[in-house]
Amino acid sequence: MMTSPRFTQLESLTWPAQFIASACGHLSPLTQEAYSTDLQEFIRWYQVALKESFDPAHCSPADIRTYRDSMRSIKAVATINRRLVSIRKFFTWLVEERGLDRSPATRIQPLGRVVRNPVVLTPQRRNRLLWTVEKLGKGADYPMIMTLAHTGVREQELVNLNLGSVHPFQTDEGVRHELVVMGKGGKERTLPIAAALEDVLIPYFLQRTEATNKDPQAPLFISSRGTRYTTSAIRKKVKSYGKKADIPSLHPHMLRHTFATEAIEATGHDWKVVKELLGHASVKTTLDIYDHPSQERMQKGVEGGNP
Repeated sequence: MMTSPRFTQLESLTWPAQFIASACGHLSPLTQEAYSTDLQEFIRWYQVALKESFDPAHCSPADIRTYRDSMRSIKAVATINRRLVSIRKFFTWLVEERGLDRSPATRIQPLGRVVRNPVVLTPQRRNRLLWTVEKLGKGADYPMIMTLAHTGVREQELVNLNLGSVHPFQTDEGVRHELVVMGKGGKERTLPIAAALEDVLIPYFLQRTEATNKDPQAPLFISSRGTRYTTSAIRKKVKSYGKKADIPSLHPHMLRHTFATEAIEATGHDWKVVKELLGHASVKTTLDIYDHPSQERMQKGVEGGNP
């Protein structure tokens, strides 16, 4: 039976970067960064927990299961399972490209998905947040957070918006606009812009268009330093305004969930429309996240046949 080589400490610490470069080059920079972070966290845990240098040849299935179980109380199930995927792909690459005898991650089972209803804002809290940003916001703050609230775009999609992402079109009532969003996997979708958002976004858009000499590749939303926002800056800004509006722990995905919930009700539970608005790969994804009957709906169900 072939014996796996024992890697030097230097080799072991450089393999993750080589794995990212050679096996993940086709993936988005955000996904590559996630893989890199996942592997760094695992290696750091390995060295602290086992009190030895990281050596892939000496890593066992028991080590990975212990790592998985150590995260149960501090990480979300989705985060744990993503890290397991990163580890599994890394060890598969070591087997195929660096002569490792076998992968210790092959039979490691992911954690079962815990179904939770998405956390959403009530209409009153959502309106209070937008009122707060309107009164206190500067620069791109108000149109940016209005865009999150009225389109449900992901924070990375928001960051990627350019001036060329805003498309005008003619209607009987005049010129309206739509938003072309680049979603996960490079999939493009076109979103109508609600009248309330258009009143806020388009004046800002026209200012940016004039300031950039109509450059379609210029970022739509810029920071106070004149640069494109990062996702971490978006999260910090949303959280900051949440505190000012007395909405603790507010994050961009809560605005996405709120938009989705309102769209479900507004369309009469037309899941295909909601799926397209959110940019999900399938209706099943939309149903898995949002099709959880509320207490009110269940009450209507039991009352429906009783006069």
